[in-house]
Amino acid sequence: MKHTQKMLWQDFKEKYFNYIAKTKRAGTFATYKGSFKAMESFKKPVYLSEITPRFLIDFRAYLINKAANNHGKPNAVTRNIYVRNLKIAVKFAMQHFFLKKRDYNEVRAEKQQNFRKEYHSLQTLSMIKEKIKKAGDLYTAFLLGTQEGLRRGEIAYLEKSDYIPTMHAIHIHAKKYWQPKTATSERYVPLQPESEAAIIASIKRAPAASPYIINFSFLRKKKRSLAYITIQYRQFRKKNFPELKSFPHIWRHTFASQLLQHNAELKAVSELMGHSDIKTTARYAHLEFKDRCRAASLMPKF
Repeated sequence: MKHTQKMLWQDFKEKYFNYIAKTKRAGTFATYKGSFKAMESFKKPVYLSEITPRFLIDFRAYLINKAANNHGKPNAVTRNIYVRNLKIAVKFAMQHFFLKKRDYNEVRAEKQQNFRKEYHSLQTLSMIKEKIKKAGDLYTAFLLGTQEGLRRGEIAYLEKSDYIPTMHAIHIHAKKYWQPKTATSERYVPLQPESEAAIIASIKRAPAASPYIINFSFLRKKKRSLAYITIQYRQFRKKNFPELKSFPHIWRHTFASQLLQHNAELKAVSELMGHSDIKTTARYAHLEFKDRCRAASLMPKF
């Protein structure tokens, strides 16, 4: 089969997005759209063949320069995602003979932090909890993150029907307007007593017309639900802990890190968090010096 040397970029983009929409989850599809949009802000090609290795290297340089003038954003993790998604796209193009085969091995990933270092100590958790207790649905969201390990999206789209009183658990699963990050993200999560009590209180507060548990006392709009949690928590943090580095995803980091520091089984924590790869969970195994000392003391005498 002959290669389509002069395939228009717009035509390829349409074909590829149709393929991604049919084969990937909504969240993954969104990352590809973001990658293409970021690339087109650098330079929108006319032809697919313009996406050469040098083009991607220059695109990364553009992103690095942009980050230097924009408070570090997009960071190395995001830049790697953008470039990786574009490399996957051109690989697809070569496999389907839209593009002549090229070697993209020189387009390598940037070095980035491999470990989830941001998490709260138990002392910090206790300090935040004392202040956030009176914050209604924000308190519920905080407990779902720190005691149950839920992602922000999982918290935001948790519906009243997902709470299962007989099991003292919640069910994370796909919805009409939202899908879990991966297939393994669909799971049943056992609830701590405090979290369950907070969920019940949020359900009682929720507008009758809303299917969601987290509402912040008004009938929210679906597309803005993720932002609501971040905005509410940012306002709370600025008022009560202006010097503290804290955001909703740190709640989840904290859940995993604290469990692993307190000898929970890695596999069990991985399943609680809905990770598709246990290596991802292992990144949260941050040990304090006292934990290392305790581990060293277990060495048998000889």
